[in-house]
Amino acid sequence: MPDRAAMLLDAFDDWIRGSFVEMNCALEDLYWHQDDRSNTEGIGDDIKQRLEREGRELIAPILSDWVPDSTPETAYYLLGSVGYYMAACRRHEITLEIRETESPLVEASALANKLGLLLGVAPRLVTSQMQYLNLARNGDDRSFTRRRDEILFMQSNSKAQLNYMQAADDLARIAAMGLSHPVALDLLADAETALGRLRSANANLFKELDAERFFYCVRPYVKSYRVGRQVWRGANAGDLSAIAEVDLRLGLCSPNDPFYLGVMVEKAPYLIRSDQQRLASAIRDRSLLDQLLEGADAGAPWVPAAARAMLPVYDTIAVAATQHQNMLVSRFIQKPTMKMLEKHMQTLTASGMELKALIADLQRLCDLRTGADVEGIGSRGADLQRLRDLADVDERILAHGSA
Repeated sequence: MPDRAAMLLDAFDDWIRGSFVEMNCALEDLYWHQDDRSNTEGIGDDIKQRLEREGRELIAPILSDWVPDSTPETAYYLLGSVGYYMAACRRHEITLEIRETESPLVEASALANKLGLLLGVAPRLVTSQMQYLNLARNGDDRSFTRRRDEILFMQSNSKAQLNYMQAADDLARIAAMGLSHPVALDLLADAETALGRLRSANANLFKELDAERFFYCVRPYVKSYRVGRQVWRGANAGDLSAIAEVDLRLGLCSPNDPFYLGVMVEKAPYLIRSDQQRLASAIRDRSLLDQLLEGADAGAPWVPAAARAMLPVYDTIAVAATQHQNMLVSRFIQKPTMKMLEKHMQTLTASGMELKALIADLQRLCDLRTGADVEGIGSRGADLQRLRDLADVDERILAHGSA
């Protein structure tokens, strides 16, 4: 990479980690001390103008002079930094998708679209760039502010995502070895442990995160924004393949279900390329639940031990799903919404969906992951009960045999 190009990238990165954060913090302080904390109009306009101008002046020479001949990781990191700038401009309503037909952030849009095309991903800030692929320097990763609740939220999500990824990796290895392989029992235990840590991360977030600070000072940075002419929905903490991998490999969700296929298709552009490939593999492979039930129908001797090892995995994912829906969604999205003025409701959700529709979709996913007895959604509740019966019956037989 030419020295000038490296200097341009370093200067932009220094700004994102320095002045950019300071300006966001200053604006958040101004917004917070209003009666209507969702209002940004006419507040801190001089700071907003400076933020937009400084970012544009740093991005423009990168667009014209930087040649993307380095690694994909460098390009993806740069796309994330451009995304931080564009997301902050959206948060402060320097740009607003319902007000415009084309983003006024011309240089940033061009660079983001160029990078998105080169990488085969959405040309906006996504969860991986804020969390598990967010490079730290001197102990600090990129952020909008350095406020407690933003850092807590991002780090808790990173922990949850990494544990989901660990569980997905364990389940993928079982798919390669076969559920009847003796080592599959160890992998199931490892997956349960990882999902247990996920549950702990969720519980800690529920306990420690300030709901109002999150709603008014963190969520606004992950809303939809326009890149060029196209609106891209906001970053979602669930934008990683591991969640769908676990759903599919456990058989809780079907790759033939139109609803779930729609979820995956919508999510795909927001995944890194390696995640897209992992998702495709999970769609192709038969689920562990189907393998177990087929073995049970055939009277296979390995089934009872596998059933006992599988059951805690399903129980743990059910608790985590219920926890997310009843604790996190309710407390940090639904309840604060009740205090919002009507004029802000149009741009409330990060997905761009109406809140009622978003909550309904999240509840349906929760019902699938818990095997709830809900008609018409394709729940595996009956099959999960059979799994439970297989494990329970075998334990009684073993206990009787050893008496």
